[in-house]
Amino acid sequence: DRQALTDALFEGLQPVAHTNVPPAHPFFNPDVVQYNFDPERAAELLAELGWTPGPDGILQRTTEDGRTVRFEIEFVTTAGNAVRERQQLFIAEDWRRVGIATRINNAPAGTVFASAYINRASEGSWTGVFMHAWVSSPAAIANAALYICTAIPTADNAFAGQNTGGWCNPEYDAARNQAIREFDLEAARPLYWRMQELFAEGLPALPLIFRSTPLVTRVGLVNFVSNTFNNGFGYPPPEPWLVGWAARGAVQVYDQADFATRLVR
Repeated sequence: DRQALTDALFEGLQPVAHTNVPPAHPFFNPDVVQYNFDPERAAELLAELGWTPGPDGILQRTTEDGRTVRFEIEFVTTAGNAVRERQQLFIAEDWRRVGIATRINNAPAGTVFASAYINRASEGSWTGVFMHAWVSSPAAIANAALYICTAIPTADNAFAGQNTGGWCNPEYDAARNQAIREFDLEAARPLYWRMQELFAEGLPALPLIFRSTPLVTRVGLVNFVSNTFNNGFGYPPPEPWLVGWAARGAVQVYDQADFATRLVR
C-alpha cells in the first residue's frame, strides 16, 4: 500500500510513483497502467496459481515432484539506511497479510551495490527483490538505458550494465534508441510516452514513491535553490558562486518557488 506507506512515513509528502518518470518532467506520461492496492485481488490471483494458506497463514503449494513449498521472498536493501529499512518492514507486513513471508537479507551499501552482488542476480547472488533508489536528469529521462536489453549483466558481457532484473523488450529499446537521436522535443515526446507505457506494462521494477529531498536554509541566504533535476540531491545549485548572505552584499537572482519546477537555467 504505497499511499499508506508515504502517509505513515513521509506525511504524504512523497507522492506514489506509477511510472519511472517524475511528474515534473516534461515527458511525464500520466496515462500508464496503475497498480493500486487491492489485497483481495492479490489473494484471488495467488489462489488461481495454486497457493493455499498453510498452518501458520503463509501460503504454500505442492510442486510436481511432491514437495510442499512456502511462498517466501528474499528482500534486499542497504543495511543501516533507516528510511529504507522502515519501508522494507512496512512492505513485508503488507505481504504477510496476503500470506507471503519475507526473508530480509540486507547488507551494507558497499556490499550490495558491488558488481559481484547486484549485477549477478542471474547467478543467484540475490533471488527476490532489491529495493534501492535512482536519480536522473532531464536528458537521461529516468535513466532509460537502465532497461535496455544490452544492459542486462551476463557472463557474456562480464556482468556489465545495470538492467539487473533482466527485462528485455525490443519495442522499448527501439523507442529509446530513436528518442535519444531526436532533436525535436515534440517528436520525442510520444516515444518517451510509449516507453513509460511499456515500462508500466512489463514492470521490470515497481516504483514506490518519488523521493523528496528536504533542504533547510536560514533567512538571508540567497540563491541556494534546488529543483527536481539537480542530480537528485539539490546541491550545489547551477551557479554556486551566487550563493551568499544578503547582509554581505549577495544579490538574489533566483527564487526557490519559481526555480522548483524549472528544468534548466
